[in-house]
Amino acid sequence: MPRTVFGMTLYNNARHLVEATESILAQDDRDFVLLMLDDGSSDESEAIARGFEQRDARVHYRRHATRCGMVPTWREVAETARAEYPDAKFFAWASDHDRWDARWLSRMTAALDAAPGAVLAYPSTLRIDEAGAVADKEPRIFDTTGIESPRERWRRFCWEGFGSGDMVYGLMRMPALAAAGTFRSVLNPDRLLIAELSLIGQVQIGRA
Repeated sequence: MPRTVFGMTLYNNARHLVEATESILAQDDRDFVLLMLDDGSSDESEAIARGFEQRDARVHYRRHATRCGMVPTWREVAETARAEYPDAKFFAWASDHDRWDARWLSRMTAALDAAPGAVLAYPSTLRIDEAGAVADKEPRIFDTTGIESPRERWRRFCWEGFGSGDMVYGLMRMPALAAAGTFRSVLNPDRLLIAELSLIGQVQIGRA
């Protein structure tokens, strides 16, 4: 049983999919599986994903016959992770167009292992352009490390909780994700998820 499950949603990003997948499979912490859920891509995403599945036993590919949309697909891949790997401790959504540092998983798990009251650890992110060059991006940091009061964590999120689009790609404790409702069919579901996680436990920048 893997300690971590990555849930990658795919939709017509074949041009970046190889690099994105390779960066996940190259993690120095290898105790994970990668669930790939294709939302009906019409490009080469399926062929690329099935190739990874054949070469690496950690990769498992599924496909929608027709497109369901981003929110249902994000929710489904998380629910599949919980159903198929009920003893996994951590979950992380992965995109089909981002690139992960090889130490990402080991640093995020170390951060959560060191802080039992934390439910989410996420890294500082960099924006890259189509050529892979680093572009300007203002740092967006929200951290409630050490704050025990749910009321205070909620207050801080209301005033300082920007950057949910970065935080939602962090590493989450699986039970906390389930308790927070995963991804609801609402406007800004990523912000709602982080808000509900803030009530359950602490959110921190992974510094390990």
